[in-house]
Parts: sequence; structure tokens; C-alpha cells
Amino acid sequence: MSKKIIIIGNSCSGKSTLGEKLSEQIHYPWFDLDEYHWLPNWIERPDEEMRDNIKKDILSQEKWVVSGNYTHIVKDLLWTEADTIIWLNYPLTTILSRFFKRTYRRIVLKEPCCNGNQETFSAVFLHHDGLLYWVIGTHYSKIRKYRAWKNGPFQTKRWIELTQPHQTATLVPLLLDSTDTLTNLDTDS
Repeated sequence: MSKKIIIIGNSCSGKSTLGEKLSEQIHYPWFDLDEYHWLPNWIERPDEEMRDNIKKDILSQEKWVVSGNYTHIVKDLLWTEADTIIWLNYPLTTILSRFFKRTYRRIVLKEPCCNGNQETFSAVFLHHDGLLYWVIGTHYSKIRKYRAWKNGPFQTKRWIELTQPHQTATLVPLLLDSTDTLTNLDTDS
């Protein structure tokens, strides 16, 4: 049975949404790393403060679901403790579709995110480090990194790789079954 679960993937892949849903279904506390990283007014929390908060809030728990990447900050903390990695390895077209839907909600409907922050059109679309450029620019490098980690330093972890959003429906039985060794739910291949 999975007890310490990390959900990773590109920005806008649905990590937080899946984390919250899984938490409700399996009754584990859920922690979103965006909430640990971003302070109000889009100020980045210092790395050491973020690490201290993770140690205090997350690592003190017997079981948890964590959504988010921030691997340069948390790899040696969360990844070493996790027993299961859920990788939302969706096609870029799926990610971009989700990006536009989420951006609409956040900009037009004023849906807050990350400790009450608000996204703006210029920050998302016009800045060289805006979210659109980040999503496109990091997509393939994240795939390469996670594939290398899956086959390298974190190969002893239980990896569940989802390549299509509909596959999330099969997660709860997999997470509760201690005998399952399935690592890839790509039913299209």
C-alpha cells in the first residue's frame, strides 16, 4: 500500500487537482508545493524556509500526497521518503489545452492561486519567463529528467506513469493494492 505519494508533471498537467482528489479518496493529507513556494504578491519563499516548512508539515506525517515539482529544492527531502511517484506524462497538446482553460479561470474569472496570488495576462503571455513559455520550454526537459530518474537514482520507487488524463480513474485501486507492480498505465501502446 502506498503511503507517501508524490505527483509530478509539467506545469498545468493537473498535479494539484489530482492531489486534492486522491487525498479525499484515500484519506491522506494533501500538500501542494506551490503553496510552500509562493508567498503573496508572487514572492518566492527562500529555499531553506521552504525546506524547513516541508520538514515540519509533511515529513512529520505517516502518510501524505504531495503535488508539485520543485525538485531542485525537495529532491533530497521528499523523493527519498516517498514510496510512490505518480508521473503525469501527458502530451504537450493536452498540457496546452489545460493551460488555456486554467489561465482563463485565473485571469478572466479571477480564480486565485498559490497563497491568494492572481495571474495577469502580461505575466502569463508577454514575459519571457511567463507561464506559457515555461510550459512549452520545460516540457521535454522534464520528460528526459523524470525518465532518467525513473531508470536511475529513484528506480526503487513505485512509479505510476500516466500518459492520458482518463487513466487517473484507475489510481485508487492501484495505490491501495500492495502487490501491484504496474509502472505504466499507457493503454494506447
